[in-house]
Amino acid sequence: MNNDIGNPAPSVNGNLSVDPHFGGSGNYQLAATSPLLGMGTTTPVGGLPTINLNGNPRSYSGLVDIGAYERGDEIFGDGFED
Repeated sequence: MNNDIGNPAPSVNGNLSVDPHFGGSGNYQLAATSPLLGMGTTTPVGGLPTINLNGNPRSYSGLVDIGAYERGDEIFGDGFED
């Protein structure tokens, strides 16, 4: 994990102080502009779940986003899939 994002206090290990760029009000998925995309660790204490809160794979292209959701490969992420 990159601990330089947001310049956390030197005495803190792994904490970040940045705007996560959530998807919107009540939407805690990361936006495409989030600095937390791909910045998680693939070997966290306790292990990495295989799926996220949406039931999608937890890693994407070998990287993990920080947070409970993974960006994934969303071809129809604009809502026009119906």
